[in-house]
This record gives sequence, C-alpha cells and structure tokens, in this order.
Amino acid sequence: MDRRLIEVNQDRLQRDMQRLSRIGMGERGITRRSYTPEDVEARSFVAGLMQEASLDVRIDAVGNLFGRRQGAKPDLPVIMVGSHIDTVPQGGMFDGALGVLGGIEAVRAMNEAGVCTEHPVEVVSFAEEEGAWGSGTLGSRVFVGDVRAEELDRVVTGANSLKQLMLESGLEPDDFENAARPYPVAGYIELHVEQGGVLEQERLQIGIVTGIVGITRGSIVVQGKANHAGTTPMHMRDDALVKAAPLITYVYQEALRQESVVATIGRVGVSPGAVNVIPGKVELSLELRSMDDSKVELLLDRIRRKVELAEQAELRAGLAKGGVKMHALVMQAIENVCRGADVLYKKMPSGAGHDAMCMARICPTGMLFVPSKGGMSHSPDEFTHWADAARGAMVLANAVIDLDSTIS
Repeated sequence: MDRRLIEVNQDRLQRDMQRLSRIGMGERGITRRSYTPEDVEARSFVAGLMQEASLDVRIDAVGNLFGRRQGAKPDLPVIMVGSHIDTVPQGGMFDGALGVLGGIEAVRAMNEAGVCTEHPVEVVSFAEEEGAWGSGTLGSRVFVGDVRAEELDRVVTGANSLKQLMLESGLEPDDFENAARPYPVAGYIELHVEQGGVLEQERLQIGIVTGIVGITRGSIVVQGKANHAGTTPMHMRDDALVKAAPLITYVYQEALRQESVVATIGRVGVSPGAVNVIPGKVELSLELRSMDDSKVELLLDRIRRKVELAEQAELRAGLAKGGVKMHALVMQAIENVCRGADVLYKKMPSGAGHDAMCMARICPTGMLFVPSKGGMSHSPDEFTHWADAARGAMVLANAVIDLDSTIS
C-alpha cells in the first residue's frame, strides 16, 4: 500500500463504547432488546454521535439507523459499514456495538484526515439482529427485501405483535416495504469481535472473514408414556428421556466424525417435567453449522435415519440459512490495509451469524474480526482490549478508502 494510513482516536472510541454500555446495564451484563425503552435510548445516543460526526441521519420503518457522509460523486452507490446495537439478555458491550461505533470513529478519522471519498459512506445500525422477538437479523433482512408482512404481524410477547412493539417504540412498520433496497449499495464491511478464541490463542490482531457458516435448526421429538414414578416398575416403563439419550450421544459422535461442521443440542424439554413423573415426551433442539451446506445435509440425513430407526421419534425441520462467502474484492481491501500497517492477521470463517450474511445477497460484502478475550461473547465477561478495538476501527477506515478506489 503506497498511501499513508489514517489513524483513529482510541480514547474517543473507548469513551463512546463505555457510554453506550451504560444503557441497559444491569447487575450482570447489558440487556438491550430491540424496540424496548433501552433500545430507543441507545438509538437516540448513536444518532447523536452520528450528527456530531457531521453525518446525515435517518431512521427507517423498522428502526434501522443510518448516518451518511456524502462523497465527491454523490450519485455513486454507497459504501456501508456497521452492525447492530441490540444485545442478548445479560450480554456484553462489544458484540455489534463495536461495528457501529467503530464505523462512526472511522468516519471521524476520515473527516480529521481530510479524506474525501468518491462514494458516499454510510454507517448503519441494523435493528433486531439478535432475534429477541424472532429469527434474528430482522433489520438487515428488511433492508435487502427478505421480510414479509406476516413476520411483523406474528405475536411475539403476551398479546403484542412485533409490529405493535415497533409502533410503541415510535416507528412506522406499515411502511417497511419501502425500506427494502432504497438505493444501490457498492459494498458493505462489518467490524465485529470474533466471539471465539482463535485470534487470541494464535496471537493475531485481525481476522479477515472468508465466509459465514450456514445454520440449520430443527427439533427431535420423542414420545413415551407419562406415569407414576413410584408405582411403575422399571421394566414396565416407557420413558421418553431414556429413549432420547442415545440420540443426543449420536448427534455429538457423528459431528465429531465430520470435518468443518458442528452440531449442538442446547435445549431439552421434558414433559410433564415433574420429579415424580416418568417423562412422557421429550423435545430436543438441534442446530447444525458449517460453511459447507453439503456437509450439513449429509449430517442431517444421518441424524434423520437414526431418528427414524428410534422408537416413537421424529425429526422436525426448522430454520435453514445457507452459508455465505465474503467477496474477494472486500477481503483484499482489508488485507491490503493489514499488510500496509504490519498487522498480524489470518483468513478465517465466522461460526456465528451476522448482518453481513444478509448484505452479501445484494452487494460485495466483507467482515473483519478483532480478538475476544478468552473467546467470551454473549456474556457479561465479554471483553476486547481497547487497543485491539481501535486497531479494528483503523483497519475499517482504511479498507473503506481502499475499496472506494477499486469498487464501482
């Protein structure tokens, strides 16, 4: 890279991150679910930061927040950076938020360095990424035109629909279709904490994401017969949990035999669920992840055959999102900056879903990771060293500048 790299202000980024983390902070962790008062307050705070950075701010029908920096050629498609500011219950301060506030800091650095890009640059905070009320990545799916009205009409809590929650938070969800692909996008880059321990373990500073794994979910339902736990002899029992146990072990062992695929049974529902009643029904959650969709299908097929051979068991289909590859041009822009700044990096897949997997459907997309201490995320113990966070924002800023000169 033959140009001088611009720098970001680490202290300013740290201050903004810490201020945002106070919104929704509880005794243990941060809880900032979309369309709650905490989310509305956080959105207002971030909008204020965007305005301070001289960005033109707007909010769409479902709560996606945008801040635009005009380019020398404003008619060109926009280059977008960002992530989300909603959290899981009792979550950490970096997941999502670093991508948004790091994006704002990247723009500030460009402003202070007097950099004028040809493309407009837009920082976005996508709504409802974590899936507090649904299947996640709602805001980015709305933006790319992948949401139907029925999803907003679904009852998600008590008697309230997702649409009602949006209305109560001051939005206009009936206009959500106009939020879909409102203008062309030249490229999207998302800065994120790794949420794993690979970079820290290998003492690397940046991860260049090659792709985001596909996620397939379903459930295994096993039927038995509920009966009195004290009066039913062992040889006369039809215990659903006993019949489910070998299936749990099978899923784990089969995943171990495969390469580049993971399988998790993270929830076990036992009915009636009493200490003195033999389980009459068990429902196991099932989740498979891999960059290679064919490997997921192979493992799922083996699990299906095993379930079919089991007594009174069935496999029920659920969510299925295919793996997404990141764009070579965006990955190259990130790599150019890492090389020019002598940053230690590696190319790696993402085992978690992100808004980038939605944006990849409409434009060249890339992601960069910074290390997570101890590999912790979705936890109050989540932490990224501030020097690492600032380095991520620096790479992001300069990758945008690099992409501006190479992308149409």
